Amino acid sequence: MKNFYSIFFFVTASLAPVVYSKDTINDIFVNERRFLLYNSRSLEGKCLSTCAPTRTPTERPVTVPTKAPTKNPTEEPTGLPSRAPSNKPSVNPTGYPTNEPTQSPTKAPTNDPTSRPSTADPTKSPTELPTNKPTNKPTNKPTNKPTNKPTNKPSNKPTNKPTNKPSNKPTNKPTNKPTNKPTNKPTNKPTNKPTNRPTMEEIADAASQCVWPKEKYSAITKGDMTSAAHNVYQNIAVGGKLTNPSNAHVAINGKVYYGKSWNGKFNFNGGIKKINGLEDIDIDFAHYEWLARNMKSSDINGKKVIVKTTGKDGSQNGCYDLYDFRQFGQGYDNGNTLVVFNTKDPICLTKTKDGRQFGPSVLAPFSKVTLTNAGFIDGVVIAKEFTTVRGSNLGTNLQLHGKTFNGEIECIGETLPSTDQEQGCNCETGNDSDQSWRCGNKVYVCPNVDKVCSSQGRKKSKYYSLTQDQCNEMKSVGIKENCIPLPQYGIKGDLELQSRVCYSSNSNGMKVDKDGCDVCEDSISPKFQK
Repeated sequence: MKNFYSIFFFVTASLAPVVYSKDTINDIFVNERRFLLYNSRSLEGKCLSTCAPTRTPTERPVTVPTKAPTKNPTEEPTGLPSRAPSNKPSVNPTGYPTNEPTQSPTKAPTNDPTSRPSTADPTKSPTELPTNKPTNKPTNKPTNKPTNKPTNKPSNKPTNKPTNKPSNKPTNKPTNKPTNKPTNKPTNKPTNKPTNRPTMEEIADAASQCVWPKEKYSAITKGDMTSAAHNVYQNIAVGGKLTNPSNAHVAINGKVYYGKSWNGKFNFNGGIKKINGLEDIDIDFAHYEWLARNMKSSDINGKKVIVKTTGKDGSQNGCYDLYDFRQFGQGYDNGNTLVVFNTKDPICLTKTKDGRQFGPSVLAPFSKVTLTNAGFIDGVVIAKEFTTVRGSNLGTNLQLHGKTFNGEIECIGETLPSTDQEQGCNCETGNDSDQSWRCGNKVYVCPNVDKVCSSQGRKKSKYYSLTQDQCNEMKSVGIKENCIPLPQYGIKGDLELQSRVCYSSNSNGMKVDKDGCDVCEDSISPKFQK
């Protein structure tokens, strides 16, 4: 009671202004009693279940007894989540995700850690599945097998050479120039531009073009005309310059049409007029060119047409006379004979050895025609250029009658290979005709070719006969590309293609090289290497 009263005195003395309720006073006595009992039992080394829950008294008494203490109480709660995952799941989720990434982040931390990370190194941010874009760059070369992922763009380089046979897709190169006639079947390659002429409709209508014009002219030239012939009976149409090289006057009964200029002594009895082109006077020179390529030799009711593809076989030292076309004919032909030259060769016309004048009309739209020492030409001259000058002979003793051919003509119905480079070239890369090729100083020849263009080879050239497969493969090689190797002759494929020649049944070949396209004037029978 001594202790009780002392506490009571302490409480009442120190807290005199405080008034406690009856229940509070009872609690104080109960706790004080427990405190005394605990101390007395502790002195004996024993602690009953009624001992206080803490090792030391609390600073302030509690209103009710605490629950039973834990077996291993912690001194203080943990501060942050552990740095590594625990061996067993934690009771509550951690405050932050684990340090090592999972295959894909979860919306909230998982209860169980993952067995292993998905990547070797943590990514900065989770990847998207699937990827939005294909690989960045296409491969330089096509792969042997399809790739797993598509490339951004198709391969940037076409194949080195076109295939020998038509492919399912267009080839990588168009032909150099359009063909000058339509093919029976579609071509393997597209052309750069549409063909200028003819279309299939024009071919079907070839009969309407196969007509000889009836204009009355003594001479028609696409280019210049240099003539000292003293008498001209009909009109003259000159696309270029008209010149009289002599000091004598030239009398022209018909009207004169000239393009660039005229110079010399003339009597223009029918008048003179400057033109911008032959089309100004309704002369279709392109039609004359078409006729030269399409007309064929004929003899209809005594009206004779002779077609020649060379200008070098005249009987008078290279010049042609009347008897080359009309044996024992008359100089006054009266429009019965027409000679057509489908060549670029220069043409020379003269009198016969027995003095007969030159009677036929002449169509040579790709050539320069010279009339010399012939007395007169009874027909018309239609040429690229025309002159009466040969050496010192100016031709002042000549006459131009202009009695044009007045018979019927026949045409082959399709266009022959053009002899004028401006009209295109029928020997492009991929042409299916039999061919020969000059590779360096060697000439490759298809197996069906017996005669080769005389201007294709060189003095030291050697000729090699190909197999049919090699012939077909060479047809796809372009100018300045490497020719194919010929293992049977020990020739490697490092020779550059210099020229190609395409052969048809009616010509010595059409040659193409770096300078353009031209008709072969002659052919040779080569000696092939073995």
